[in-house]
Amino acid sequence: MRQGYAPLVFVGLILTAACSSVDWVNSNNPNADFARDHNDCESDATQDPKLQRGNKFLLDKSIERCMAKKGWVMVEKP
Repeated sequence: MRQGYAPLVFVGLILTAACSSVDWVNSNNPNADFARDHNDCESDATQDPKLQRGNKFLLDKSIERCMAKKGWVMVEKP
């Protein structure tokens, strides 16, 4: 019976995340260029053959991992 709730919880988390607003902050270098780093990560991710199939979720996760390697973190706006 508990397994039936998992999809509902997942959808709820997605909707909650979609409604919140976040900013990318570079904790290592506050003056870093977000646009340059994000474009580099996006370009690298779209070159990966595994991610070229159009799965937006996997593409976004790849970009987030790349941004984290460059020192960027997402923080929720107050």
